[in-house]
Amino acid sequence: MTRDRTILRISQAHVAPGMSLDRWQEIVTRNGLQLTDDPLAWGAVSNEGIAAIVSEIAAAVKEAREK
Repeated sequence: MTRDRTILRISQAHVAPGMSLDRWQEIVTRNGLQLTDDPLAWGAVSNEGIAAIVSEIAAAVKEAREK
């Protein structure tokens, strides 16, 4: 999956099971995303940061589905 597609999926993840907007914001800001309406802010997030965001969101969703 391309970086842009991954970012698109991350940006929609706050509606996934086990997630909330508050939890999403906490995860993405901890991994380098400045909360702004500027889509170019994603450029400041490293590939490692993207991978960490994906991993944390996936873990939260997995946990919610197992309950």
